Order: sequence, then structure tokens, then C-alpha cells
Amino acid sequence: MLAFLADNALSHLLIGPLTALFWRGAWEFLNRHLFPDNPELGAWICFAIGNGGLVGLALSQNLWTTYIGVEKTCSIKWLVGYHLYTYILGVLNVFHWRGLWELLDIYTGVNGISCLASFVIGQCTLWLFRCSKTLISPPLVVDIDNDPAFFLHSGRFHAKFVMSMTNIIDSIFTVVFIHQMTVFYWRGLWEVFDVYVFPENGYASSVICLLVSFLLHGLLCILQPIFNRLFRSAEKSDNRKTWQWLLETFIYFLGNPVCVTQWRGVWNLCNEYVDPSNADVVDLTLHFLSVGVLMMMACGHTVTTRGCFLEGDNSVDDGCMFPNKYFRHWMEKQMQKQEQAVLLPQQDQQLAQDQQVVVIENKTTVLLSNGDNNNDKYPVSVMMITVL
Repeated sequence: MLAFLADNALSHLLIGPLTALFWRGAWEFLNRHLFPDNPELGAWICFAIGNGGLVGLALSQNLWTTYIGVEKTCSIKWLVGYHLYTYILGVLNVFHWRGLWELLDIYTGVNGISCLASFVIGQCTLWLFRCSKTLISPPLVVDIDNDPAFFLHSGRFHAKFVMSMTNIIDSIFTVVFIHQMTVFYWRGLWEVFDVYVFPENGYASSVICLLVSFLLHGLLCILQPIFNRLFRSAEKSDNRKTWQWLLETFIYFLGNPVCVTQWRGVWNLCNEYVDPSNADVVDLTLHFLSVGVLMMMACGHTVTTRGCFLEGDNSVDDGCMFPNKYFRHWMEKQMQKQEQAVLLPQQDQQLAQDQQVVVIENKTTVLLSNGDNNNDKYPVSVMMITVL
């Protein structure tokens, strides 16, 4: 329980804000330098680069896995390959989101109807495709950098990770449709606060967002164990999948606003306090500093979004718990090492016994094959008794 609370505190107070600062630094830099006099063109360029780059990474996931693989966190290959991949993927995510977000603002405006429609379309579409878990982000998720699935991008239809027409279609559909719906949802909820919550007072609006995020996260810390128990109880039900899908859908519906409100609070507070005259220096410093700290914590991959996650697919062990394990991850790793240290001598002993049995069987076969009369059975029996 203490590790669970520590993980939620760390992700809410440190990992979540650092991830938001990484995104904000790149996003605001693009706002000022990518065709600032022609925002429509800048948005389309972002949209094209983001979608093209993410589809390319999704289709090349096997190459990354083959040539870099899962290395120990102290190797040069891990330091260069993993962190370079994380940064490229994170920046492409920013391009992707900024492109669609800005295009929606340009063509539909920033008003109550536009943001509510964006929110409803995004949420309902993801419910329809049973993948609203894809909306989740820090502080409710933490990606550790030594994950065996580090380079894998799961598609909506979970096509096999091989180069095939099915995998190509699944990857393209996930990037250019499912991920677009996550942007619809985030933009809609974000701009609801822009329009209705102290629109003339950026500081007050940001503080309210941070308070909402903190209170909702606290509520989820109470609800997660309860929902997790219900999730496990549903395992014995005839309608197991339906109940588990409903439980996950509801808990994630409560959890997704935690992410949006925290990011908006951190983002807009920076807007209030960053001096426009040195905004580039501050934004880029925060951008690189935040991802650098996360990489040193071995959770730099948290700044990225990839793949598609379905409600009702969690194992009984995971249940309705949000995947923001940090301390628990390393504790589980340590426990696995201790278990292996105990099991390894037992496995070696079993292997030695198996080899002994093989030797006995081989000797028995030789004696039987060389015997000329019935008296050969006595040496065989004496030998087996002696060895055993």
C-alpha cells in the first residue's frame, strides 16, 4: 500500500509535470518559429510530419527491436539507441498533436460548441472502438525504459508485429484515426476550461485545474483498490468480459481528466510566468531538462504516446490499477531476482539428476544390447541400485 501511494505521489508531483514541460517546450517553440505568420500552413506541416513519422516508426518497429533489442540499462547501445528513439518519438508526438489541434482551432474556432463537440466526438468514438484507455497519460502512466515492448506499437486490431498488409493497415488506422480521436478528446476538455473557467484570468484558471487534478487523483487512489477487487470478483462471473470492460471503462473515464487538467495547469502557469523576451531559452531549457531528468530516472519513455490499449484486456493481476508503477516496478524486479536466485540452485540440482538418469539409461541399454544370456539382467540391476 505504501508503494502504491508513493508511486502516485511521485507520478503526480514530478513525472506528470516534467512530461507536460517536455511537450510544452517543443509546442511553444514551434508556435513561434514554424510559419508564425501563416499558422494554417504550419499546422498542416506538423500534421504531415507527425502522421508520416509515427506511421514510419510503427511499421519499422521490428527493425528497431532486431538491431537494438532489449539491452541492459548500463550499455552504450541502450544509452544511445533507447534514448534517441524516445526523443524522436516524443517530438513526432508533439508534431502530430499540434498539427491536428491547431487545424481544429483554425477551422472550427475556439468556442463552447467547438470544444464540447470535439470532446464528445473523441470520447464516444474511442468508446465505440473500445480503446478509451489510449487517452491515458502521465501522471496515471509511467513507462520504464527497460520494458521488453519498448519499440512495439500495438494496433487497434492487435495485428502481429510482422511486415504484412494486415499490420500496415492496422498501424495506419491506429495512427491516423485512433490517435486523432485522442487529440479530439484532449482539445475538447482542455478548451472547455479555456472558455468557461476564468477565461480572463489565466493564473486562477490554471490553479483550479491543478486542484481538480489533485482531488481527482486522490479520489482515484481510494477507488482503484475497490474497483480492482470488483474486477477480480468478476473473474468468476458468467459475464466476466462485460463486467471487467464496464469497470475499466468507468475508472478510466474518471482518470483521463486528471491528466488533462494537470497538463493544462502546468502549461498555463508557465505561460503566465515565462518572459516572452527570453521564451525560447526558457522553453528549450525546460524541454531538454525535463526529458533528461526522466531519462536519468529510467522512465524517459513516459514522454511518448504509442499503440492502442483496449478496455477489458487487463489481466487479473493488473485489474483496474493505473499503470503508473515506478517504485513497485523496481521492487517487483528485485523480488524476481531473489526468486531466481532461490530457483537456480534447485534447477541445477534437477538438471544434474536428469543427466544422471540419462547416464543410467544409456549404460543399461549398452549392457542389455551386449548380453548373450539371461544372466545379464543381474549386472544391470546391481548397477542401477548402486548408482541410485
